[in-house]
Amino acid sequence: MKKIFLLVVLFLSLGLITSCTPSSSNVDGITISSSNNARTIKVNETLQLTAKVFPENADQSVVWSSENESIATVDQTGKVLAIAIGNVNIVATSKANTNIKQQFSLIVEEADEIVINPESITIQADNNQTTCKVGETISLTATVNPKEANQSVDWTSSDPEVATVSRGEVTALKEGSVVITANAKGYPNVKATITLTFEKADAPAVTKDWDNMDFASHEEYMTSEDGTPLKVKGVVTHVNPLNENTVTYLIQNGTKGYYIYAQNYSSFPVELGKVYEIGGFKKYYRGLNEIVNVEYCKEIKENITYTTNKITTEDVTSLEEMSTFHSSFVTAKAVFKNANVNDTKAYSFYAAINGKEIAFRVDPSYMTAEEFAAINQKVLAAVEGMEFEFVGIMTAFGYGAPSPQIQIVKAENLKFAELSDKALLDVAAESVTIASSIAFSVNEIILPTSVANFADVKISWTSNSDVINVANGTINHKSENVTVTLTATFTYKNETCTKNYSVIVFAADNATYEVLASLDLEDALAPNSWGNSESKSGYAEGTVTLGTPKYTWLLRNALIAAATNDIYNGTLGIRAQAGKTKDATGRIEIQNDDEYNVVEFATAVYGNDALGIQIMIEYSLDSGKTWTACQEVITVDSKTMQTYRINLPEGVKRVAIVIVENSGRRVNIDDIKLMK
Repeated sequence: MKKIFLLVVLFLSLGLITSCTPSSSNVDGITISSSNNARTIKVNETLQLTAKVFPENADQSVVWSSENESIATVDQTGKVLAIAIGNVNIVATSKANTNIKQQFSLIVEEADEIVINPESITIQADNNQTTCKVGETISLTATVNPKEANQSVDWTSSDPEVATVSRGEVTALKEGSVVITANAKGYPNVKATITLTFEKADAPAVTKDWDNMDFASHEEYMTSEDGTPLKVKGVVTHVNPLNENTVTYLIQNGTKGYYIYAQNYSSFPVELGKVYEIGGFKKYYRGLNEIVNVEYCKEIKENITYTTNKITTEDVTSLEEMSTFHSSFVTAKAVFKNANVNDTKAYSFYAAINGKEIAFRVDPSYMTAEEFAAINQKVLAAVEGMEFEFVGIMTAFGYGAPSPQIQIVKAENLKFAELSDKALLDVAAESVTIASSIAFSVNEIILPTSVANFADVKISWTSNSDVINVANGTINHKSENVTVTLTATFTYKNETCTKNYSVIVFAADNATYEVLASLDLEDALAPNSWGNSESKSGYAEGTVTLGTPKYTWLLRNALIAAATNDIYNGTLGIRAQAGKTKDATGRIEIQNDDEYNVVEFATAVYGNDALGIQIMIEYSLDSGKTWTACQEVITVDSKTMQTYRINLPEGVKRVAIVIVENSGRRVNIDDIKLMK
């Protein structure tokens, strides 16, 4: 009896122990929090992370790891040490169930510098040169003392009409003298100066008898071969800012215009509104017809005026129809489509004229910085569907097959209709976009509370689901994809309007799948001098045999390129471009049949291209004979890689990742996986 009693006690004890020990099977998920909710730390700083395993009675043990230890490391207590500038994911993996893990996205910024105040500056000219001829340059070097101080300086010229200075490079524009100043950044009293003198430049050599040459017609200007001498005349209609003692400008005679490029300003100055005879040589540059190497420029007193050509019924996409207007001013009414405004560089916005879409080019080299900023402000405030009137210069540009485009050179030449309070509010609301799809690797969304370029318009948000918390932007990924409706309420003065946004929140990364095919591009050939892999170096349609296993993939309007700024997960990735039609748009399609149930890939917007490029998944049940699109459309709203996963129906044999036509420019795609 005593032995039986002891056995019973032993079994009860074992049962009690078993019931108190959590099993791996009840681990559902992990959340990660940080000290003070920090998401950003600086190099050499630490951050304590805490992982919580759900449900609460599950084994709380996790294994910590960093996806990039060159940026940050983490010990097994969750303490992160920042190593270098960049973005990194810190991962907590359940010990009890290694299929359960969570990522914590962390940004590492540059460490604060120890500032040593500058005390003085010395300026040294190359070869001690202090004089040169107009059109030439003098290189200056500024040294800030002590040498441990920040060596950055701001350069200024006492008379920018005589000489300009950029990064110590002085360009002489006119005869005369200037004082060049180097000023320590942030320290206005720490500076040095040097005086430079400029002499008259030698006149260009004359190779033709320009006085006795006949004037060329506009047709000859457009069709003559490179190097053909051309003599034209007209009134100056627009002058670009001087560039290293050269001036680029347009003249027009009645309806016909001519583009004069990089004329020597010291020998041949020109003024807006004056009439000149010009002698130079034809040059064709990717759609743009120019007169270059000007040898003859003579002001004349002839009464020449010009006409701004009205485009009423013409096809603005036709090079042939637009050739008669090339280099002349044109005007019309247009309907705004979209823009990718850049504060510092040339960019294009798009609009329809007579139902045909054309690019409007805004180039800071054509105007002052103030004019460029004024144009940008107008374009930024425009939204799709707004009507406007314009005056611009008809040109063309393009690689291979140029397209007509219109240069806008003055803000006053863009006239958008004035809006009522209600119409302004509607336009502001229409301009607001948010991510329409949220990857499983993203745990928060930033919802705007104001509208860019509409300072007095305010936004409040509501959600129909706890998947998105509008109060703090946190995302609660579920076990399946969830479509959430977010409602924005816009207010301006006494006007109110609402707008609904449909957002797909992709399921949590909890499921385990068998990978049937993967493509990370790391087995592609090395990049060429352009940074593109020789396996697929251009956008033309072609196939590659890569990945694990080595399957054949079709790439249309897509190439394989080297990583820049860690934009790909590795050294190589795919850059795909949206096309104007479905048959011409970017496409990555596997050519091998299998039973694919799930597609996963990482994507981001390429370079400075506009956010909001759309991607969809197509699948085929009959080995590529017919294709069906999945209902989920992914909107790429980030310049950092985000991972998406989409479930496929039963019986899928082939899969394609497709850029939605006319949805933007280019995207990066990497780490493609087809699974079941």
